[in-house]
Amino acid sequence: GRGRALGAMPAAPAALSGSEAPPPAEDLTVGALEALLSELLAGYKQPGFQEELARLRRASARAAAAGGGNPRGVLGSLALTVQVPALQKHGLPGDARGVEMMKHMVQRRVAEGSLRVEALANAAREALGLRLLPDRREAAEHVLAERAAETERRVNAELPGAGLSPERQCRMRLSVDRASGALPPASAALLEQLLQRGEVSVPTVLSLLNMAKVGIPAARLVDSGLAPEWEVPVLDGCTPEEFFRSFVLPNRPVIIRNGEGSGSSFSQLVELAGVENLKRRCGHRRVLVKSLSHEDRAGRPIFVTDPELRLPLSVFLQALEEHERSGARVPFYLGKVPLQQELPELAEAVDDARSCPRRIYGQCFGSLVPQGVFTYFGCGRNTTPVHFDGYDNLMLCVCGGKRLLLYPPSDAPFLYPVGDGILHPPSDFSRAAAPPFARPAELPAELRQRFALLAKARPLEATLRPGDLLYLPCCWWHAVEGSDGRNMILNWWFCLHPEKLALTREGGVGCVRGHAIGRV
Repeated sequence: GRGRALGAMPAAPAALSGSEAPPPAEDLTVGALEALLSELLAGYKQPGFQEELARLRRASARAAAAGGGNPRGVLGSLALTVQVPALQKHGLPGDARGVEMMKHMVQRRVAEGSLRVEALANAAREALGLRLLPDRREAAEHVLAERAAETERRVNAELPGAGLSPERQCRMRLSVDRASGALPPASAALLEQLLQRGEVSVPTVLSLLNMAKVGIPAARLVDSGLAPEWEVPVLDGCTPEEFFRSFVLPNRPVIIRNGEGSGSSFSQLVELAGVENLKRRCGHRRVLVKSLSHEDRAGRPIFVTDPELRLPLSVFLQALEEHERSGARVPFYLGKVPLQQELPELAEAVDDARSCPRRIYGQCFGSLVPQGVFTYFGCGRNTTPVHFDGYDNLMLCVCGGKRLLLYPPSDAPFLYPVGDGILHPPSDFSRAAAPPFARPAELPAELRQRFALLAKARPLEATLRPGDLLYLPCCWWHAVEGSDGRNMILNWWFCLHPEKLALTREGGVGCVRGHAIGRV
């Protein structure tokens, strides 16, 4: 996943212990975890350990300079010499599995607000020479502004040893993708022109490059084709044929509120979100959740990573119920959870539902992604930052509400795409640093200057209620805010339909069997 949150300790590539102790049924208590971290910290601070750590770091630096070695693996093996006895003492496996379990427990307790666990984990990381855990108290807007600045620093740095400017690196990517056939000639010519003119940033060009490779026609990379007054249509029913011709092919969003329009609805799936139903079906499972969030100026928790913490589903459901009783903060979000992998009982219920959107509209797309249906389940105005997905998306609101801001692909220059690098690594720049749901004029002067182009973006707003189905087109930027109470959506991501892909190869702008693309 993208943007993985840092754990408490380095995971070792191989176990140094043959322990097969079963994992504990419950996470360690805060007190037990504090004791474990204190013991590890004492071991890491031993003079003999620090001397060996320094020696290994010097050797790893020499190996890295020579183009080889695995410094993280070597250091992880050293750390295990301290970790094994401490893990076993506290009932955890004395191997890499135990280290991974400990990392998740640390992340959970830090997310829940344990300052002592956070301090001990950071002291242990410092003793190992690792970066400290992210500061969750930092405002979301400033975290995003720093991501934009870090992207600029990475992109504007010449490639070490090659003397290649960012523009030259970008052209190399364009050339490789065009030669391989992944990038249509019309799109390649357009992106080369944007680079020559210097009209947009290199991250923007790389973001548009990714969209073009997925299947967005060249003309739609720079022009939405939508009238200024255009809004997301809300339809009371839509046949698959009408849906395909009027929305999927021209890559335009739509909300459908009544299945195929024959009186059917998605009521079977709406019933899945009951807490008792979830406890009965899959309350025994551990599930991946998002836990790293930063609060924005409006009080929304902005979750800035993909799922990185494995948590008992029962713990999440208890926190959700407590939020609904007392308003207590829930630091977790079941965001981007593949049901087949994490909650197979729920995936089976979705697939068996007579009114499953995939069954009704799946013919309008290419193949479903291998992971199948995903869920996003949270509360407390859980918010996902601006990003785009390289797939066509059907999003069903199961309970609560969702508010989305949708930006066409051509708004990329105004949203500040972020990524790790141009060539090493070759990022897709599908995430943006623009603060979600922020009104540019209301930002502090410093942030208003940092995100000066955001005022030029023209987002569309979509509000979903239970039973609403949103078609979110491929490569449309979006930010998503959940309602304060429990809210759940189901997501089906599809590859593009062959007929839609063919439009890109043919130029993509014009009429599609009587429907003019870019016209309302």
